[in-house]
Amino acid sequence: MSRTKTGFVRRRWHKKLIKKVKGQWGTRGSLHRRSNEALIKSLWYAYRDRRARKRDMRRLWIIRVNAAARLNGLSYSKLVYGLKQANVIIDRKMLADVAVRDPATFTKLVAISMQHPAPTGSEPVAAPVRAAAVRAEAPAPAKAEPKPKASKAAKAEGDNLTKIEGLGPKSAEALHKAGVTTYAQIAAASPDDLFRIVKEEGGVNIVAGQTNSWPKQAQFLVDGDLEGFKAYTDHLVGGREPEE
Repeated sequence: MSRTKTGFVRRRWHKKLIKKVKGQWGTRGSLHRRSNEALIKSLWYAYRDRRARKRDMRRLWIIRVNAAARLNGLSYSKLVYGLKQANVIIDRKMLADVAVRDPATFTKLVAISMQHPAPTGSEPVAAPVRAAAVRAEAPAPAKAEPKPKASKAAKAEGDNLTKIEGLGPKSAEALHKAGVTTYAQIAAASPDDLFRIVKEEGGVNIVAGQTNSWPKQAQFLVDGDLEGFKAYTDHLVGGREPEE
């Protein structure tokens, strides 16, 4: 079944829209499409010109206040400054209305403003101190040298157990809790004891046979044989001896 595009609801909306633009030039007041275009533009122009009117009215009020203030021997800026210092709360619209409709009251406002004269050029006015200037004049604090970040294994007492391939920070932490903190202790322990400490007691997820090479690697480090340690670890695959 085809969709109806000219039903009652649509006609009612068209009539309502055309009624809003009634009397406009040409087909804008009779055809829906032209009426819709004209309505969108008119709403946008109204939004824009409401703000433009505010600017124009404020400019007009300032001109009227300035003209009345000049007749009383005072400029607009000095009048506003004096009223502000005297805590006279009155906006530009009210001030302009008083200047036009009640010159006597406006003269009294001018007298109040004159009691708080604006600073002249001979009187030095303290310039506002900018925060950037204060920061520039103040001596820069000495930068503290960044402290080198220590690893978890280095913080603990003993050797850096993570140097052994296949022995990670969690495994090293489990060994430290069990009291195994040096290479010599690992070299003297059996792979099964190391596996039990790390896997069962420490709760670290390691695969079977991963601790088989740890005592031999630790022995190289105890003896100080770094070349032999490197050659042996290069032979390993993920800390384990490759299967033949």
